[in-house]
Amino acid sequence: MGTAKVSSSEACGGVSVGFYGRLGWRLDADFFFDNGFRIVQFTPPGSGCSASALRRADAAHGEHENRTGQRDEDWPDWYAAYMAAEQAGEELPK
Repeated sequence: MGTAKVSSSEACGGVSVGFYGRLGWRLDADFFFDNGFRIVQFTPPGSGCSASALRRADAAHGEHENRTGQRDEDWPDWYAAYMAAEQAGEELPK
């Protein structure tokens, strides 16, 4: 079993958080954007997908800090934009 990724408005994201939370799925990511857009990601119990996602996040984080040459406290915002662009097939953020 994989992960569930929901890209929607903040209101719909809240419904998803409640629904999957009641099923016992772990909330892995919950990003809010200024335009009201929200991205949430859940992993079902026993799924190995979260380990893969964490490895990808770790690799992306290293690439981002290598590009910027410094630690970035706003890295989660950058990574949320990275995931959204990757899923949409758009150019990845710099």
